[in-house]
Amino acid sequence: MGAFVSVKYRLFVAVAVVCMSAAVFAVCPAPAQPGLHICFPSAGSTVSTAIFEFGWNTNGAAVTDFQMFDNGKLIDDFGFITEFMEDGAVHDGHHNITAKIFDSSGKQYSASVSFTQVGFDPPFGCPMTTAGVRICYPANGGVAPTNTPLVLGIKGTSKITGWKVFVNGKLQTQSIAPSVPTNFATNVTSQPGANSLTVTATDAAGHKYSTTHKYTAFYTDFECAPKGNQCFPGIEVEQPTGFDTPTQFRFQASVRDNPAPIHWMSVYLDGHKVAGATGPFVLTTIKTTHGSHIVTAIAQDSKGHMYHVSTTDNVQ
Repeated sequence: MGAFVSVKYRLFVAVAVVCMSAAVFAVCPAPAQPGLHICFPSAGSTVSTAIFEFGWNTNGAAVTDFQMFDNGKLIDDFGFITEFMEDGAVHDGHHNITAKIFDSSGKQYSASVSFTQVGFDPPFGCPMTTAGVRICYPANGGVAPTNTPLVLGIKGTSKITGWKVFVNGKLQTQSIAPSVPTNFATNVTSQPGANSLTVTATDAAGHKYSTTHKYTAFYTDFECAPKGNQCFPGIEVEQPTGFDTPTQFRFQASVRDNPAPIHWMSVYLDGHKVAGATGPFVLTTIKTTHGSHIVTAIAQDSKGHMYHVSTTDNVQ
């Protein structure tokens, strides 16, 4: 079984930048001479989420502007720079990132890095060229979280007047009006395990369209609702506790609130299995090289429910 790689969803936000707690990270060293460093992701690496670590030296001048380009396209433009940043504008695929800073003395510094992001990151938009219904996410035969993003494209020979979404034969959402959205994203609830998703649509001329995707849904990382005791099944990673790790580190994870007994657990490093256990607990020592690495834990219980969590670690 290959490793699946996942991230927590930053769904349907064109640009979302979150400053991360400095307590989680080591400080990215500033260059000895005036300039800009990107300490993470490392060049040529594969990551599960686009978290950036920056270090810079402007000889004491104030930073007046920060820009970031992805494959030549401007994606961020701020009047400041932070040491740690998670960028929701970076989606699955290969990226050539260039960051630039401008200081109060009129000088400009830049740094670049190329890397690949992989995970369950749904596309933005689902363009249609012919009449019909297209499901761009979840992928047919793929995997997705139980709170499943749904990215749709619908096109008719005339105006679309209605659509319906069924999960495992049950209606979950619909829109019936003289004019309805035809390229959009929403969410549906899937059952852990095998699922069947069907979308139907009708146009003003009475033509009917339909398509179906089958996929596997999994429980994501364990979490509890704020200010309450309702918790959701998932895998909790207890070690490592920070983003930065040495080349040899302990990985510890456990399945929490599982509705059925756990039959097995597996741990993967960059897609290669490095440990297994009967569950619901796994503890192993991982040895790897400097740079960005993805650690993934997967579990399955006696009823076929899948559990999945993935972290990106900066190995120093």
